[in-house]
Amino acid sequence: GAKRGGAAVFIYVLLGAAGVPVFAGFKGGLSALAGPTGGYIIGFIITAAVTGLLSAGSVRLARLILSMAAGVILCYIFGTLWFVTVYPPEEGTSVCAALMTCVVPFIFPDGVKIFLAAYLAGRLRPVLREHMQ
Repeated sequence: GAKRGGAAVFIYVLLGAAGVPVFAGFKGGLSALAGPTGGYIIGFIITAAVTGLLSAGSVRLARLILSMAAGVILCYIFGTLWFVTVYPPEEGTSVCAALMTCVVPFIFPDGVKIFLAAYLAGRLRPVLREHMQ
């Protein structure tokens, strides 16, 4: 759900901020959060919370896909705004250039991951519920 998912990712971000190398390229520390990809990392918290809120325990594939897509789009928005702030347009980075660098290459792979995660979540949730009771 939104609370547990958001909390889990928040703890992940805190671990990374504390220096544990959990971010891409085995990076950690506040410099990773303050750098150009920091907005995407913080956006993971938003993604988890929004996805949990919108999916609300559903096992319907379409709802899960739409929930996850909404979360990822918010992460893209937050991360791109952060990126453009770190590399302002007067230094040569426009919003369009940031999107071409930071979002467009990840749309297809993220779409595949969303589909697989939604499919697996829909299939596993009933099984997990049954075993947890």
